Formats: sequence, structure tokens, C-alpha cells
Amino acid sequence: MKRLFNVLLFLLFTALLSAQSLSIEPNPIKEKLKELQELNNPTIAFKTGVKIKQLDSLVRVYTGADTIFAGYAAKNIYLYDSLNNSTVDDTYDRYGFGMPWELSSREEKYYDTNDNLVEWVLLDTWNATNNSFDERGRYALTYTNNQLTEALVSFWDATSQTWVFIEKEIISYNASGYRSEVLAQEYMNGQWEDKSKWEYFYDTNNLVSLINLYIMSYGSWNNYRKIEYTYNGNNELTQELTSKDFNSTWEYDYKTDITYFAWGKIIEDSDWEFSNWKVYSKLEQSIDALNNLNSETYYHLDGFTQVLLPEYSHDFIYNDNFPYAVLQTTLTEEESRHQLLSFTQQRSDGNGGPLEPYLSGTYYWTDLVSAISEPLFTSSSSHTVFPNPASNYLTIELENTLDPIFIELFNASGQQVISQELTGLTLSLGDLPTGFYSYLIRQDGKAYSGKVIVE
Repeated sequence: MKRLFNVLLFLLFTALLSAQSLSIEPNPIKEKLKELQELNNPTIAFKTGVKIKQLDSLVRVYTGADTIFAGYAAKNIYLYDSLNNSTVDDTYDRYGFGMPWELSSREEKYYDTNDNLVEWVLLDTWNATNNSFDERGRYALTYTNNQLTEALVSFWDATSQTWVFIEKEIISYNASGYRSEVLAQEYMNGQWEDKSKWEYFYDTNNLVSLINLYIMSYGSWNNYRKIEYTYNGNNELTQELTSKDFNSTWEYDYKTDITYFAWGKIIEDSDWEFSNWKVYSKLEQSIDALNNLNSETYYHLDGFTQVLLPEYSHDFIYNDNFPYAVLQTTLTEEESRHQLLSFTQQRSDGNGGPLEPYLSGTYYWTDLVSAISEPLFTSSSSHTVFPNPASNYLTIELENTLDPIFIELFNASGQQVISQELTGLTLSLGDLPTGFYSYLIRQDGKAYSGKVIVE
């Protein structure tokens, strides 16, 4: 009975508690804004600038009135390498007061010598019986001149013990270094087949002005959708207009309008219905005098009354004021323009009543003295790997000398070249080629990573 209860709680809450962002509810508006920011800065890797604040963990606690969920909480622990690259994101769930934290999922990230993310592994459904994850997915990323040129998606087949290809995207750039095309392919019948492609066009300010989407059908490309972008005099996005192809004629489909005020902005999503635009959702964001995101309220169209009703709201509390560029964080700039400490969330009961308390959360940060002096992970444990550079072997020293050590070694392309459990403290490098390598060490639920040179 206890196990069934935990499973029901897990299924209910995993859909509500996002481990990736502050926005607990799915928010396509924010995702579109984030995507557009990346499009307008295609040469930016996943990490830029010198970081002086590092996000260590996030804890979220259920605060609603329904007592069946009392005591539920979720937390994320973020780990970093010596260059402050985000390497591990572990998610834990607690299903009631006094109950233990249970590991549920993990993200692992690996980087090349230019700090480009080359592999992103997604591990889900922790199995305490065999101390492993039941589900695994992977993004393998390839760069040319530090620009992302290919993203390969695969999943782990436990039967064959291999990664199985699903799809990939091939990214091209124009002469100015801006993304010009993304070709999506899917792996079918032992070969790659074209599926869709996006073409990007820019205005005189190098802002995305048009995206054309094509679908492969019966061996030829066909128009599917186009997205047009409009900006104001401050180069801020004011409209995203999507049209679809219907019998070789473009027809409106949906749009996003953004209006800016001194106190914040309003973002509205609309559908084209019966030759008119109909607003079906709205996000109101307010900022404080320091341009921090102070609060936001999300409204959704009620199908019965045809009125926009509040669905959820967030309130944010900040501690210090730092430019976004100096924060080592997994949050978007919309969510953390300075140092965010905590938030509260209210949500609707679904019957049109007032918003009620639902979740509260706290973000914990650590000061970074410098990238050189900061330890590999913000953990109470320390570790040492030597010699570096190395030739024949590596020695690992950890505070815990009793529990077994598991180590993985990856080359500069993100390929795993060594994976083994050590019986002692020494790892033989065998005949590894010279070059830069990344390692990931696990022991007793903790993880450590870093980089070594093999001569």
C-alpha cells in the first residue's frame, strides 16, 4: 500500500514540479522567448563569462491545503567542475514528513577543451534495487569553430547495451555566423531520413525576422509553417506571428504579442478563429526598480465563461544584485536577473476561485572566489586526481576510503574511453592517445568531475 501511494504521488507531482526551471507550470511563452534569445546569439555556447555566484541547490515544498500531499518536497543538487561548468543535476523527491529523500533522475553534462557542451545524458527512474536508472537518453553535440553544427539524440537499449539513434539536427550558418538552417532527420530502417527543416532570415540588426518550416513528404519539401518576428525601437520582441500553409495559401494560425511597460510587460497568446484573433492565455510580469522579475501571473481562457481566469502566480525574493552574466545558474535571465533566493507559488483550484498557496521554494548559492581556487564541487567532500599531466596511471584520493569508487573517462569528443570500478585508488590509462580528457567519479551517492591531460 505504501509503495502504491508513493507511485501515485510521484505520477501526480512529476507533471507539476519541473526540475529544470523556476516556472513550475509549463510555460511555452517563456520557452519561445528563450529560444529566440539563443537564435539571436548563435555563437554563444552553454556557458559564457566569469561566474562569481554558483547555484548549489533548489528545494521546493508543497504548501497547499490538500493534506494528502502534506510534506511532499523536491530538491535539485547542482554540481560543477573546476571551470564552473555545470556537470550534474540530481533530482530527489520526498513523499511525506519524516520520509527519506529518494533519488529520481539525473542530468550529466560533459564538455570539450573549449568548454562546449559535447554530451548531455538524461537519466530517469532511479532503481534502488540495482542502483541504476531504468531510462536513459543522450544528446551528443558536435561543434565546428565553436559553433554547434550537429545534435544527435539517442536512447539506451538495456538489452543490447548500446545507444540507439532516434534523430539528429544538422545546423548551418550564414557568412555572418548566424544560424541559417536546421535540418532534422530521423533514423529509420538503418539509415537517416530527412524529416523537416527550418530556414532563418534576419533583419538589418541581425535579429531573427522570419523562420520558414518545411516538412518532407513523398521525397520533396513542402511548406508547413512560417513565423514572422517584429521588434520595437529597443530591439525588443513585440510580436511572433505564425501562419500555416493551406492549399498553397498562407493562413494565420496563432501569435504572441508582447507589450512593455515601466512596471514590466504583458505577453498574450492568441488563436486565429473565424477571421478574428482570440486571446487564450496571458502572462503578466512585473519588475522592481532594479529590473528584477518581481512577480508574474498566468491567465488561461475558461472554456465555459470565455473569460481569462488566473491559473497560477509566482512571487520572487532576491538577495543581492548581480548582472546575469556573472551568475553560474541553470535559470534563464527572465527567472534570475540577479541573485534569486526564494519564491512562492499560488494556483487556482480549477473552479474559478481565488489563487491559493501551493508551492514554496528556495535557491541556495555559493560565492566563487575564482575559477582556479574553487573546489570541483560544492560538496563537503574533497578529492584529488594526480598526476596531471599523466602518462600511465591516475591516482584518486577521496575523504571516504572505504566505499568502492566508480570512474568514467571521456575524450575531447565526449566519447567514453574508460568505465570501471576501482579495486584500489589507481586507474591504469593503458594506451590512451595523448590529449585532454574529462572524468566523472562516483562514490556513495556523490559525484566529482574534472579534466586531465594525458601525455
